[in-house]
Amino acid sequence: MQMGRWFGYRRGYELLPRIWMTRNAADMFEKLTEIDIRLREDIRDRYLSYTPEQCGPAIRNLPGIALTARNKMQGADTAEMSFAGAHLQTQEFEDIPSVLERNIDEMDAFLRNLGAPENFLTTSHSRVWTGVPFADISGLLSRSSYKLTRQTSTAVFCEWFRQMASQFDDWDVILYGTNAVNLPKSDVWNGVGKVKRSRKLSGVRTEHSQNLSIGVLSDPNAWRADIPLYLFENLSIEDKALLDKAKITRSEKERIAEIKKKLLDDAGKKNTPRMVVYRVDKNSKVRTQVNGGRGTSRCDLNTSADLIGLELMIPGQLENKNYVAAVSIRISEKEG
Repeated sequence: MQMGRWFGYRRGYELLPRIWMTRNAADMFEKLTEIDIRLREDIRDRYLSYTPEQCGPAIRNLPGIALTARNKMQGADTAEMSFAGAHLQTQEFEDIPSVLERNIDEMDAFLRNLGAPENFLTTSHSRVWTGVPFADISGLLSRSSYKLTRQTSTAVFCEWFRQMASQFDDWDVILYGTNAVNLPKSDVWNGVGKVKRSRKLSGVRTEHSQNLSIGVLSDPNAWRADIPLYLFENLSIEDKALLDKAKITRSEKERIAEIKKKLLDDAGKKNTPRMVVYRVDKNSKVRTQVNGGRGTSRCDLNTSADLIGLELMIPGQLENKNYVAAVSIRISEKEG
């Protein structure tokens, strides 16, 4: 990563420097950047509750990447992997027609096998099925092609969940999209409207790259879909307004977390994991965006078929934000 010092960023000179590398090398650079971002997030969040003397930061450890020389890691402890409290979503896709079409067919069959959705939770933009066994969820994941995070496969998640299944109830499956009323049939799937997402551009991803990232899949309101409406009606006017607020402060974020927790408890879903399914329209257009006069960081989705995206919300206390094996600095107890 320090090779970035070769040239740095100088506006107006972007077309001059060139570094040619293999796809594998580019992937490694992306993973290193991910490690750096997650470490910064971990430090920011962890030290709201702890001091550096009480708890060392956790650094993601990925196969094939040495964090540092082995003799410099004598003060490190291995951190256990956990998905408790995790919020996962598919952001990375490969534009391979046969794979994308198979994912659509597999999801169609999966939803049909669930039977009729819950009537009292059905809306114009969502369908909900409750009490779905994890065997059905894992069967779907094993037959389809999804990346829950850039480094975590569905197989890793399924293995962890099988070991921890006794701590959770059966799953809720939520099909979430846009309001299907007045939409043409081509834009409606299983009763809900397709969602729109654009693709991100970067040094290794272009408008026609087979590998693409949409950045954010999840809808901020999807978590409400399987909670009965009357529970929201019982909230105070202030709490209702807070849940609908676009920009929030840190203290408001903590209050929203408390409201969500109470709603889930009241709905009997404290230990209910949820899988949210989205169908992303292949013809999604990028929103007009001005980026300081330097153009946009996104472009039209432009894939060969619609994308099927998954969002997994796992109950519990978040124990490790990285979802993979990590190392943490060992903190020695002070004498006396």
